[in-house]
Amino acid sequence: MSKKKLKVEICMGSSCFSRGNKLILPILQTMVNNNEVNAELVLTGSLCSENCSKGPVLFVNDKMYDRVHPDSVKDLLLHLADGAGNE
Repeated sequence: MSKKKLKVEICMGSSCFSRGNKLILPILQTMVNNNEVNAELVLTGSLCSENCSKGPVLFVNDKMYDRVHPDSVKDLLLHLADGAGNE
């Protein structure tokens, strides 16, 4: 059985970056490097998702998650990797 794939796009626009994505990025990189999630994580970045007032913003498999706190991002991805959020 193959691992679920989670495509994680992190907004690196100045608003999201200053609101927390500067802290979230290294957390995500560590999760990938240490294979901490039972899923294939594919990290990408974007310059601005035009959701500045809702930042920090992440997209996981094209679904937007707003106001993501650095302390909760790991739990979010672990939850999604375990099958939650499937449509």
